[in-house]
Amino acid sequence: MKSKIAVGLFALALAAGCGGNDNVVIDGKEYKPGESFTRNGVTYTVADGSKSKRPRPVDQDVWKTRETVTYGQNDYYVAVNADRTTAYVQATSRDVPHSLNDLSAAVREATGCQGSLGAGALVALGIDNDTDISQMGSATGKPQKIWSVPLSC
Repeated sequence: MKSKIAVGLFALALAAGCGGNDNVVIDGKEYKPGESFTRNGVTYTVADGSKSKRPRPVDQDVWKTRETVTYGQNDYYVAVNADRTTAYVQATSRDVPHSLNDLSAAVREATGCQGSLGAGALVALGIDNDTDISQMGSATGKPQKIWSVPLSC
């Protein structure tokens, strides 16, 4: 059973990693997004990466245009790309306690658009949308995270 899970996760990782109309090759056969294949008795469907809600890397040119926005009693940096599909947000300091919900609200305040960050894989670490994330990475000396938020305007 473990081997099926490992194979499944491997295939899923390949499939989820494709973007746009990229095809995936599994066992020498090419599959298009939306097509299914069966391996070791498990059926998989190739993901369409163009529909992915995964965070995108920070566009540094857009980040340079950031402005300070106040939400609640705290300040946040927010930048929005030209087509208003993605916002980038960061608390102005690690000293500002904030959650994913606070970051999402700061983006809504700045843009008037709906955008939300979900805890996603952070749930496995006991983090939810209301958890204070202000100190994430501070123990390892990592810079404060800039969060990418998909927008719906």
